[in-house]
Amino acid sequence: MRRARSLPFVVVALVALAAACGSTTSVAARVGDDEVSQDDLTTAVGVYRSIFAGQQGVCGLPEPGVELDTAACDRAVLGDLVLTQLAEGYATDHGVAVSDAEVEETVSSLEERYGTDELRRELDRNGVTREDLAELVRRSLVQQAVVSAVTADRLGESELRARYEERLTDLSTIEVDHILVESEAEANDVYEAVTQPGFSRADFKDLAREVSTDPGVAENGGTYGPEAAATFDPDFAAGALALEPGEISRPVESGFGWHVIRLESKDVPEFDEVRDQIVQDESPTVFADWLRELLDTVTVDVNPRLGRWDDQTFTIVRVGSTDPSADASVTPGLPAGG
Repeated sequence: MRRARSLPFVVVALVALAAACGSTTSVAARVGDDEVSQDDLTTAVGVYRSIFAGQQGVCGLPEPGVELDTAACDRAVLGDLVLTQLAEGYATDHGVAVSDAEVEETVSSLEERYGTDELRRELDRNGVTREDLAELVRRSLVQQAVVSAVTADRLGESELRARYEERLTDLSTIEVDHILVESEAEANDVYEAVTQPGFSRADFKDLAREVSTDPGVAENGGTYGPEAAATFDPDFAAGALALEPGEISRPVESGFGWHVIRLESKDVPEFDEVRDQIVQDESPTVFADWLRELLDTVTVDVNPRLGRWDDQTFTIVRVGSTDPSADASVTPGLPAGG
């Protein structure tokens, strides 16, 4: 009766960035009229490496046999720096900002997760400071806020509500008792029996054990949940969600046979409760489309010794690479295109 549930795509929080400091050293990239200096990149790489050390991860994946780990890390981090710079304009124009309290809360949570002393040692080892980390966090939080703001703005409230209605099955939780039989005629007989006056839930479960063909009925008496409605057959879930607690459905056909469903409970969230979740789930596609449109008007030039910018994957790729999308899954930043 249950079907596999697709995991929502989930957007990964951007971890990057040091503040532009007006350095006179070489330029790593130009984003429109703005520059990302080599000092910016060096600082950001130091923060990245400190965080990846705590996660026992790696900063970028090198192309085997053709480049060093450091080059792959530089490309991955620079890609995030470019993306953040692209989003900064929107943040400025639309007043998107985060509070000092939000920044400090996030930094403190990182210290708690990795250990304050251990994180400080990694920052020291990589030549960066807690202040560099805090600036990274600030711009990371702004980045996330821009993603949400762009997505909500482009979809609009009416479209967000429409997508809420479309996804009610994914968002709702149900607990049900049910009896599964092979034919509609049998299901009608079951329905007549369980809707007789005084027929209790215990009686329903006893009848389920007696006549239901559900393989799990011996153990659970035909009861499932509370579980996400989307884990069930779509027709079964729709039949259950149409009920109020305590109500019993007329026979419902699914891919497994014919059901008579008794709804014990359901949790259907209000739109305002899940609006932010819907925005987050829709953001990979919507924000990527916005980025592509922005890149029609903004030129990104990367120092050739570091690579070249790819407008389709939103990453820095190695000059000479035969697969421009090879590093799209490596950069821990914004959603890749495609």
